[in-house]
Amino acid sequence: VRNELSNIIDTSNFFVAFYNKATGMMRAPFERELDILEEWPADKSLSGCVVKQKRSLLLSKDQISEMAEKGIIKLIGSRSEKWLGVPLFKGKTAIGAMVVQSYDNPHAYNEDSKYILELAAHELGNYISRKEAEQHAIKLSKAIEQNPVSIVITDKEGFIEYVNPKFTAITGYTLDEAISKKPSILKSGEQSIEFYTELWDT
Repeated sequence: VRNELSNIIDTSNFFVAFYNKATGMMRAPFERELDILEEWPADKSLSGCVVKQKRSLLLSKDQISEMAEKGIIKLIGSRSEKWLGVPLFKGKTAIGAMVVQSYDNPHAYNEDSKYILELAAHELGNYISRKEAEQHAIKLSKAIEQNPVSIVITDKEGFIEYVNPKFTAITGYTLDEAISKKPSILKSGEQSIEFYTELWDT
């Protein structure tokens, strides 16, 4: 993300901070060039304001000082000449903030910069959501694959789309043999045809 942004806006001091609702802390797990602080309270921090308000903040040094004097924020680290933070969303939930700041240029960022950073945050949020969905699918897949009971997944018409290894071990049908068949292929032979017909119709 940083490499892409650096071609458009100054990202000399760029960080992504994630909000931990359970601890009330902001965490920036990636390296920062100035004021290296990995974790800080979200309450009364600029990045915490972005998350809480679910909106972008573009602030000058004077505006930051004014917010601190009013008790809205507590100053953390060196004061920047220009500070820009945008919320990072997962769905409709603000999960963090993407921030750029300049310590020497009061004109480093403007509304165009804010728009660009919001686009980048949107893409990052989508990426995080996709990765989490992939991880969830992998966990679910492992749970099904390693389950000690037989699992059969069918489409809405009842045709088999997937069976787990336990199904194969119990029935002797391979995955390829079961795919596109109906579970009615499973017959113990101990019941009448009428019994199976009523069972599968039901």
